[in-house]
Amino acid sequence: MKLLRSMPKEKLQKIAFVVILTLIALGGMGNFWIVREWSAWTSTRDQIAKLATEIDRLQTVASQEASNTDLRDKIKAFVETQQQRMVSGDPFSWFVREVSLLAEKHPVRVRGMHPGETAPNTQRSRYDIFTARLEVEGTFDHVGTFIRDFENSFSTSQIRSLEMSAPDPTRSVCRSSFECAIPILPRDAAPTAANPLAEPKT
Repeated sequence: MKLLRSMPKEKLQKIAFVVILTLIALGGMGNFWIVREWSAWTSTRDQIAKLATEIDRLQTVASQEASNTDLRDKIKAFVETQQQRMVSGDPFSWFVREVSLLAEKHPVRVRGMHPGETAPNTQRSRYDIFTARLEVEGTFDHVGTFIRDFENSFSTSQIRSLEMSAPDPTRSVCRSSFECAIPILPRDAAPTAANPLAEPKT
């Protein structure tokens, strides 16, 4: 302070002027640097936000694609299971063999199997339909269980013209006959192994 007081007034004014100019220059440089860094930080923040949004979108797409893949696999397995239970080869021989194998698991007696006709499918043009008539005999419960398992074994089939009668009222035996229509596997569709997880009809 003594040094400043001893200096001439003009010299003090020059020093003060230099100090002010220096402060202004430092302030300008600091302001320029801060603005530049702030702008860069804002740009980086926006880019991070855009990348986060893109990552979320891609994760959603990946999740949907995985779900679609699972769905396609399930549909493929379902189609293969249904094709496995379609008529292949000679229609009536196939029908006799499959019904006989099924009847062996039930306490019913097969009274007759009669071939029908092969006709185009009005609902699914790719699959022709083979019809046959089946006659079975047993108790009411056993026949009902057999018909239910028949539908479960051949889930693509249709049961038509179901008839049930009791020829002897003194016995619990009843007779049932029905016509069934089963799709024929196209020649260009090779049968595959059945899917053991396929859900039966209820």
